[in-house]
Order: sequence, then C-alpha cells, then structure tokens
Amino acid sequence: MHILIIDLGAVWGGQEIYSLNLMSALRSEGHFVVSVSSNGKHKLSADMYCYANIEYLSFISLNKLVRELVIKFGIDVVHVNGNRAMYLAPLLRVPVKLVATKHLPFFVGLSRPLKYRFARWLSGWQFSALDHIICVAGATYDDLPNVCKEKASVIPNGVPDKRAVLARISGDEEVKLCYVARLVEHKGILPLMHGVVAAGAVCHLSIAGDGPLREDVEALVKTHPQLFSYHGFVADPAGIYNQADICCLPSLSEGMPLNILEAFSCGLPVLAVDIPGVNEVVNSRNGWLLSDNSSETIAREVKSICMQVEDISKKSSEARLNYECCYSVDLMTQRTLDIYGR
Repeated sequence: MHILIIDLGAVWGGQEIYSLNLMSALRSEGHFVVSVSSNGKHKLSADMYCYANIEYLSFISLNKLVRELVIKFGIDVVHVNGNRAMYLAPLLRVPVKLVATKHLPFFVGLSRPLKYRFARWLSGWQFSALDHIICVAGATYDDLPNVCKEKASVIPNGVPDKRAVLARISGDEEVKLCYVARLVEHKGILPLMHGVVAAGAVCHLSIAGDGPLREDVEALVKTHPQLFSYHGFVADPAGIYNQADICCLPSLSEGMPLNILEAFSCGLPVLAVDIPGVNEVVNSRNGWLLSDNSSETIAREVKSICMQVEDISKKSSEARLNYECCYSVDLMTQRTLDIYGR
C-alpha cells in the first residue's frame, strides 16, 4: 500500500512522534510512505519527504503538492494527522481514501468558551470531507459532533518497546522519579518540582524536556541539586525511563500522552492528574491519579508513595502488562491498516 501522511505540527511533541512511529512501523511491514511535514525529523521515517510550510495561507499550494504526489506515487490513502492538517481536508480533492487522526478534544477543563463551541460546530463541515477519523482517546471521540462520530473510531496511541527492567527499587533506596515532557505551564512541571521539595521525602526527580519554563526549572535544580537533575531535550528518553521507578505527568491537558505509554513499556507506574484521556490509561493498579496538580496535592502523594515503596513493584508489573496488551506501536499500526483497508 502507498500512503501519504501529512503532519503540520508547529512543535515537536506527541502528535509529531505519532507520525514518526506510524511511518516507521508501516515501512517495516513493506508499505511505501510519503511524508508531507513541517518537521525535518520525519524525513528519517519516510520513503519520500516533502517540506510543508505550516502557515494556513499556504494551504492552497499545499493542496496542489498533495494532488501531485497522489498521482506521481500512486497513493492509496492520504492520512492527515493533527488539527492543522485536518483543517486542510476540505481543500483536498483527491480520488483516494482520506483518513485523519485527532489527538485532543476541542476543550479541556470545566468551561466551554465561545471559541470551543465555534470550533466544534465548524468541524462538522470541516471534517465532512474525511472518510474516517481516528481518535487516540475516548475523550477525543466523545467530544466530536454527533455527525462526525458515525465515521470515527478510537485507536489508542502506541509506542515502541523501550525494554524495561522491572522492580528496580529496594526498601533502602531513594525513589527515583522522572518527568519527560515539554516545559510548559499546563504540563505541571513547576508544581511537580515544588511538590517534591515540600514532600521532604527520600526521592529524586530527573527532568527531560525543553520549553519556555526552562529557566525556572534550571533555577530550582540549582537551588535543590540533591532533589533534581535536568537533562534538557532528550531525543530518545529510554535511558531516563529505565533509571527511574515512577514517571510523573501532572498535566491538565492531554489526549493520550505518549510519555505515559513509553513509561508503561519500561514498567514504570505513572503519577498523573485525573483528567480525560489520562484516566483512560492510568488507574490505581498501574499508578496514582491526583485530584489536581497543585504542589500541595503532589507533595502529599509523593510522601505517601515514598513511605510505601512495596506498592511500586506491583504497579510496575501491571504497567508493563497494560503496555503489552494495549499500547504497542504494532497493535496501533495494525488497527490503522484495518481502517485504510475498509
């Protein structure tokens, strides 16, 4: 099968890694993959790569490029990934199957502002050109307009196996926490760090990522070097996961986070906030769900965890089992191929 994947993400994050993982898995099974992307990293996972400007005004020329690629390479399926690419769909006039992946719901939180209601209403028309919509989480599917649900399905994110070593902790060691995500406000990195400080527990937090809060993170690392280590952006965080006991993601806005699934593949239970998307994956058997991401709430939970380290090994085994049965990249790819072939 010849597949064209369009990804116009503005930053390198979960959406872009989804495309990378999917393209690599498709090629390993013998499919021909063409990538139209605003990120050069996708070049490594495609048979053919074309750079695309992410500005909305470039959609008309992008539409022309896509039609040319469909003809030149005999494309069978065009797969658009993420919101920017999905809104290109009405402009595409290609005689092949058009599939989209949507990651986030239209809204996050308790309020539904006017822009949410407008975007959701508009999507009923925007997505009408699509043959199928893949939602990476149930929360994303539930938030679709009813007219879109008829041609939508949930295929959970999948990630490559990071080859974990389970049950690394012993009773006389400090609990090793890790955070692997962008350093932005809604991901909760600063409340997490303040919570670790306030917990006064025997633990250490390793941080991998970059973003606008980098200077704040570095300042706290400098103030509390015994509690934190900062590694900057890490292209392959397998080493970070495999040296930790617990992965932390106190985020307030997610679809189905790849870092949680990567942690599961390494046998790490996850400390996260009880929000849609996340609570489809994390539960009391494979981690801990917080009521909010305040530093006070995080401090109480971290302190409790460090006082009951025997629970970590049990949750670790469950996390690994969850990955194997539900969240491997091979399983995600096979389900996606089923959609392509319908």
